[in-house]
Amino acid sequence: MATPSLQSRSLAIIKGSEHYIEVNFSESKHLPVGQYISSPTFRAEGYDWAVQFYPHGTLHPDNKETHVSLFLKFLSEMNEVQAEFFLNVQDQQGKLSTTCEPFVHTFTSHPSHDNWGYIGFISRDELENFFCEDGMVVISCKIRVLSVSSGIDDCSGGL
Repeated sequence: MATPSLQSRSLAIIKGSEHYIEVNFSESKHLPVGQYISSPTFRAEGYDWAVQFYPHGTLHPDNKETHVSLFLKFLSEMNEVQAEFFLNVQDQQGKLSTTCEPFVHTFTSHPSHDNWGYIGFISRDELENFFCEDGMVVISCKIRVLSVSSGIDDCSGGL
């Protein structure tokens, strides 16, 4: 008698972490709509990530060219990682903005699901006037992994 195939998924609950990224806003102003500056890869919650800073927004139809877009990009090879994240900018006194609500997104290594974020994060004028110091902008990225899929599919075997 054949042993039936099993499908399973594992779930892990993991704590959060925070990273700060500096972006040279002054040097990014020449980039056209849809082009971004990527932060260096950083490790958070056991996975590799980067922040994408679009000084003139994305190519998305809802883009407002007067706004900056910010996205969190998932860089690890993994079937699925569900994460809650916040992206904020730090003002000239070191206080973080509260411009956007946190996101919960399921990231995968598939290109259409590997980044998520804010299309109209903040206006460029507001960013430059209140959050830019000596041409630099500091972005705070808080990540909390909520669940991880082990990706075990179609296991078979017997005792």
